Amino acid sequence: MILIRILIILSFALIQKTSDNPGKRIIYNEDFDQSFLDLDYWNYELGDGCPELCGWGNKEYQHYTKENVFVRDEKLVIKATKIGDQYFSGRITTKDKMEFQYGTVEVKAKLPIGLGVWPAIWMLGHDIDENIWPNCGEIDIMEYVGRMPGKIHTTLHTKDSYGVSKNTKISTINDVENGFHVYKMHWNESQIKFSIDDQEIYTFAPNEKTAEIWPFDKLNFSTKTVIVEIFPSYYFRLSKIKPEKKVGYTIENINKSLEFYNSKPLKKNQIIGGPDQDDADSIISSAALRFL
Repeated sequence: MILIRILIILSFALIQKTSDNPGKRIIYNEDFDQSFLDLDYWNYELGDGCPELCGWGNKEYQHYTKENVFVRDEKLVIKATKIGDQYFSGRITTKDKMEFQYGTVEVKAKLPIGLGVWPAIWMLGHDIDENIWPNCGEIDIMEYVGRMPGKIHTTLHTKDSYGVSKNTKISTINDVENGFHVYKMHWNESQIKFSIDDQEIYTFAPNEKTAEIWPFDKLNFSTKTVIVEIFPSYYFRLSKIKPEKKVGYTIENINKSLEFYNSKPLKKNQIIGGPDQDDADSIISSAALRFL
């Protein structure tokens, strides 16, 4: 059986406003009107992160491949698939190719749906190799957790608060699974604002700007992924997961997380997913980095 979940990006834009140029300036705009991913701006991240960072630091279950990222009908498609017992997906970044400090990132995207998927549009500090996460800072513009339909997560991860960060907002968007929506982040010296379809949903503006609380005074780069959760995931029962895959995923720990996210608790041997979720389609149709 092959399971497919797809994130589709319609456009991606980057706009900046500086003291030398007080007007809005589009630094980069991508409408994916070529038949291939432009590697002058984008990188593929491949494999499972091993041996340096197995599971990519998130206990991710999938292998990233080039084949799971492609341009189709002027849309960037990041596809998550399951073939047999293996999961595959795609992850691209602009690291070392397009990094910026302050501005607006705007992405028009259609989300995948289904238990076990976790599409995300996010940013990391460019110094992550030396100043390891979470010290480098992370800005999550959009995260969608498949087991929580209708909700978008917006989060800041810093040394002061990371993982289940206190600097997060879960927004209920009733039709977020239908069609394309515009996810936007505006970042300046004092605050970071987030909006969906031009409706502001969250502002992060701490009074203290220490390195632990505000590591967002330096260059960042953009990342787009579709993550497959190791648990819950497709067609797994709690009692069937191999012991080495259960680390940190006890029923009690999972239910604490689900309670935090206002999701229903799991029961022992509960089936996650089902045969009615074999097909789904979701796309990123355009993306724009706009520095305002």
